[in-house]
Amino acid sequence: MLESIAECTPTLYRSQVPSARLFVGLHTAYSAIFPDKRLCGEFKENIHQANGTGPLNGVIGLYNVDRTLGKIEGALEMDGIPDGPLLLIMTTLLSDNLTYFCENAFSAQSTMNFRPRPFEMRIMVEALFLDAGLISMMTGVYRLRYAAAMVELYRQFSRKVINDALYPGLRTVFLQLLAQFGEISYNPEADSDEYSVLIADEQAKSRFMASEDYAQLAISICDRTLKIDRPAAEDRHLFVVMANMALSPNRQDYPGSEALKRGMLYDLLQNMTKVSRIALDRGWTNCGSYVDLPWIDTLLNGIRNPDHLLPPFIPLIPPDFIDNTEEAIRRGLITGVGIRERFDELVQLWRQDQSAPAADITGSAVAGPSQDPEMQLSSTTGSTRRACTTQDIATHVRD
Repeated sequence: MLESIAECTPTLYRSQVPSARLFVGLHTAYSAIFPDKRLCGEFKENIHQANGTGPLNGVIGLYNVDRTLGKIEGALEMDGIPDGPLLLIMTTLLSDNLTYFCENAFSAQSTMNFRPRPFEMRIMVEALFLDAGLISMMTGVYRLRYAAAMVELYRQFSRKVINDALYPGLRTVFLQLLAQFGEISYNPEADSDEYSVLIADEQAKSRFMASEDYAQLAISICDRTLKIDRPAAEDRHLFVVMANMALSPNRQDYPGSEALKRGMLYDLLQNMTKVSRIALDRGWTNCGSYVDLPWIDTLLNGIRNPDHLLPPFIPLIPPDFIDNTEEAIRRGLITGVGIRERFDELVQLWRQDQSAPAADITGSAVAGPSQDPEMQLSSTTGSTRRACTTQDIATHVRD
């Protein structure tokens, strides 16, 4: 690996073209991390799996961040985990060239007048994922330092509002990757960027994102988005992604009440139902996502292969969500190969569950989720008659 880095270094730093420098650095890192080209192909495929729209042309690795980063760990384990210096060299290589690229592409102070083309953005997104995977394997002060550097890359991007329109989906990619390093909070009243990142540290002053944290973030985004007549496309897309991550297996888990976790999932599914209705009324494709809507596959996988970190959520799926999704598929507003067949399977499993006694979010048995008055959430006031309130849940998530 050191030999390949030494060979590319003169070319790397001689070039003043941001994309050229980033490409050489990425190629060098790929050669070192993935000597097996098959594994390298699988890593790229995970990132490019989505059929996106706009300038990024489907380079957004949306719904499988853990699996994608796991490819890096798996490749390095096959060849022996690199020692500290080698890991540091690879991370420095990528981080420095990503910084150079972002400063010239997104910074208002740049004098280079550089606007990346689609294939250059694909290189950047691949480099972001690879850099994030390497940082997640680091510990101590180096991990904090490089995670902070990635936060700064995001700030460079977010300082210009027009970047969301020029590079749809990239803000979401940044936030997904930054969630691997700590907590993301949402404050729509903030003077600068609405999203802030608190990097997790070993003193537990902040922590990593768990499923309930993704759910809380998605609910906050939804509450804000639905108050706006014409919500930003990136916010609609980000809600779909964060809601999906809340329903997906997550490597982080924290002690907490099962009822509170079920309550959070219930509130999230109610918000997903609201968005699915508005998407129908306004003709949004895939509930506003830039890519195929992932919710059906995620719900189906969660029912087929229950994760011990998540409460069973099939009893919590509202009937209106099923109805709205059925109508959206019929009208061609939800896309994806085989989506009709997978949705039919989800509906069959859901109906079977409806006919059996189910537990409400407080843990008591009821005849069915749609018949339980304690499960009714007001769509106009947000008030609830459940034993645990949304405020209780928010307090629990932050404790």
